[in-house]
Amino acid sequence: PRCAFTWDGDAGDGIGGNATNWAGETVPDAAGESATFSVRAAGNVDIDGASYSIDYIDFLAGDFVIMNSGTTATLTAGAVTNVAGDNTLATTVDVTGPTDVPAGTLALGDVSDFNTDTLTLSGGTLQVGGSRSTAGAINALKHFGFHYNNDSHLDLNDNGGVMAATPYASALLTDGPAGRGLDFDNDNDFKATGAINQNDNYMNLFIGFFTPPETGTYGLRNAGDDDRAGIWLDLDRDGVFESTTPGLGSNRGEQLSWEDGGNKQVALTAGLSYMVAFTHREGGGGSRCDFRFTTPSVAERIIKPSDPAQAGLWSVREGTIDATH
Repeated sequence: PRCAFTWDGDAGDGIGGNATNWAGETVPDAAGESATFSVRAAGNVDIDGASYSIDYIDFLAGDFVIMNSGTTATLTAGAVTNVAGDNTLATTVDVTGPTDVPAGTLALGDVSDFNTDTLTLSGGTLQVGGSRSTAGAINALKHFGFHYNNDSHLDLNDNGGVMAATPYASALLTDGPAGRGLDFDNDNDFKATGAINQNDNYMNLFIGFFTPPETGTYGLRNAGDDDRAGIWLDLDRDGVFESTTPGLGSNRGEQLSWEDGGNKQVALTAGLSYMVAFTHREGGGGSRCDFRFTTPSVAERIIKPSDPAQAGLWSVREGTIDATH
């Protein structure tokens, strides 16, 4: 099993080889060990000419720079993952296994050499010499359909519920039924997508990323549903939906809304991407859902990724959002 050591920077000198800078007072430097960089003590981490060989380097937050002020250094890792935030590798790194960037940006600073077995940009960005490569971003939301009916499976806490279930089928939401966007009025609207193929007892998950064009207060609203609907937003951008209270409800941290028509306001930062999900359940009879948003400068409108006025706001990161994961 992996033994994770988290950087806390308690020594205040930024030296990677100083055990006081690591929780548990141990420097990760052995097989089966990982160096984890989370929300505490972001900044420079200097390996200072030393050599380290560990299994994993995990960036769970941004603004870390792995650097070397010494004359020589060797940093060998079995895998590197950038889960969130913008981070930089500014020294020679030999990755014997995969490098994965599911979110945020992993920049290769003044590295003399970067070797990796495989590179996966499953939604994130690799920046090399000032250029950026982004995988799978399109003006759409992913639509997963499920042929069963269970409110508890619309609880996405810890990426559970339908996020961990196998869908009947999937599709992309771009302009929506009759060009209305994320505004479905009946069973036929859902069935026409191919993600659903029955009139009753089904559920839908619309999921992707929202990238605000300006910093400020945004609103997300369930403007009407039949039978049930909810809204989730990954505010801390760690790739995991987290509800502050167990179960379904509104105003529970990243669980913004459940059966609630209120405008849920959140403070977002321009240029950062936030995972977002809209859920819907149909039992019998009529079936509909209508989701809308506001920006600091634009009045409420229906979510419609193909709308030129919404270009770049809604995206799917192929390989990251997959309800069969």
